[in-house]
Amino acid sequence: MSPREEGRLRPRVEVALRRTSGQEMRVRVDSEVGLDGASRTVSTPVDCVEGCTVVSITLARADDDRALPFLVTDLRLGSTSVLDRPWSPADAPSAAGPGGPVEVAEGLLAPASDEPLTAVPSRGEGAIPVLVTRTATWDGDPVLESPGGEDLAARVLARFPALPLVEADGVYADLPRAAAGAPPTIPAAEVMVLARDNAPDALLAALEEETGAQGRPLARVTEQVRDATGAAQAQAYLMTAICCLLVALLVLVTAVARQREAWVRDVAALRAVGVDRATLRRSTVVEAVLLLVATGAAVVTGVYLAVALLLGRLGLVLVPEHAVALRTAVAPLPLVLPALLASLVVVVVLWRGREVGGRESAPAVLREEAR
Repeated sequence: MSPREEGRLRPRVEVALRRTSGQEMRVRVDSEVGLDGASRTVSTPVDCVEGCTVVSITLARADDDRALPFLVTDLRLGSTSVLDRPWSPADAPSAAGPGGPVEVAEGLLAPASDEPLTAVPSRGEGAIPVLVTRTATWDGDPVLESPGGEDLAARVLARFPALPLVEADGVYADLPRAAAGAPPTIPAAEVMVLARDNAPDALLAALEEETGAQGRPLARVTEQVRDATGAAQAQAYLMTAICCLLVALLVLVTAVARQREAWVRDVAALRAVGVDRATLRRSTVVEAVLLLVATGAAVVTGVYLAVALLLGRLGLVLVPEHAVALRTAVAPLPLVLPALLASLVVVVVLWRGREVGGRESAPAVLREEAR
């Protein structure tokens, strides 16, 4: 306020709060503005650990004070600024005054008055525009539940499969406009301290004593998240699938290696009856092409049946209640890529096992074996 030459001014701010349990309480702070009109900052402890809702703000003066106007530029509960939202006089304006504090650009102004002046949260005007997911429904007109618990009229602008924070089931609205229909709520909070695995025990003990929060190692938090979401189970399925592929590759390599000696004798016998190496090489190419087609068809059929019949019913990960459901339909790229890789592996192994040098498959090999 402006400087003055005389008169005491002891502003009194009283805030009515409502706990989450429904219990109401009042918190009052007193101050005194000097003759120079300089601003003052005062504070008092408030028990709102479980969350509180601001119901009203009353500005008054101490007894025998001059009825001078004063301005409240900031009012905070913890880190939450109460004056960030609109306020209105609790009583209707009349010839005697505005009916309560007046909201100005700098905060709440208490006009000259001998009576206490009370301000209450302003109600929003008109329907609040919202973005919603496809699953959001209402029995009647769209309604937005404000942070203070009041139902506000809403206007749906668009629907989406999912939205930030609310995922696949919920409403997305501008927080300041949504809070305009209800008193500001001071939310409850849980303190969590994440510590490195090599954090000193003395430091964790001092931290717990100071804050009351027990330190949690990052490794333990990571393990809990993996278990809660099913990531560890999905990794186990992945390792099982990789082991199955390795076993299949081992069986293929072993079978081709076991048949190589017999194949060398067959090539030598064919060369002995006049079949040249070019013809034998063409036969190997035809066999490789046939195996390429057969392997690709088998893999495509197997993957399609596994995805269509098994994946949709196999809980690889735990999907949260409001999250977007996993897409388990057959996609072209994941279907063709394994078939192509498996076919190439089969062809490479077969070609390596069927490749026989001229000296290694000479007809003389048969005479040496006959001895």
